[in-house]
Amino acid sequence: MNRSEFINEFKNLQNCALPKTSSLEKNQICVAIASLLNETMALDEILQVYSGSASKNYLSSIQSIHMQYLYCILTNNWFGMKSLYRINSELLLKLTLLVSDSSKSPVPISKTTFRFLKEELARVKLNSNQRRMIGKIENYFSKYSDIIHDKSTHDIQSISYLSAQISNVFLFSQLDMDIIREFNKYFYVVLFPLFNVNFYRLGSIERTRLKESVKIDKYDLIKNEFLNF
Repeated sequence: MNRSEFINEFKNLQNCALPKTSSLEKNQICVAIASLLNETMALDEILQVYSGSASKNYLSSIQSIHMQYLYCILTNNWFGMKSLYRINSELLLKLTLLVSDSSKSPVPISKTTFRFLKEELARVKLNSNQRRMIGKIENYFSKYSDIIHDKSTHDIQSISYLSAQISNVFLFSQLDMDIIREFNKYFYVVLFPLFNVNFYRLGSIERTRLKESVKIDKYDLIKNEFLNF
């Protein structure tokens, strides 16, 4: 969807469905996150065009995560967002492992540990930028797994917690923006090169989809730098 139309529809949805939560008009971080998610969804859709059935399944699952991010922003769901960071990280790493070695079968989620993924990815031939990006995603996987599985006792007052969820104060910060930006960057640095899809392979439909999802200066950067390999 066109970037401006997407943001306007997202704001309207919040105003209609959740009028008592903080307005997106007053929170530029959440607007920026939503805009970046729209771009990342466009990248996901483009890669699906050039994917086999196995990798397309992973990309479809990642696309669903992007939609859930938007829901968490609308509902001010901080814990849900952190849970999705962990799931997104796992899916990206598994997709990377699958695409980097076509002889491998899709990696079942229930049979893959973080240690296995890290060891297998360490054997994959990658450039230094890709290696750094994978390291960041592995760190997210580990960090947000610890948060989700934290078994320590917390003194949480249920009504106070629920009140915060529907308050006029957003629970998201620049840190969340930085994480979403890294997930977005992962497509350009790791996935598009592994799929061997550069800007010049894109058809007119894919180029239009990408152009509509970003500002014009970002599109020029994508064309001349990010996907110029």
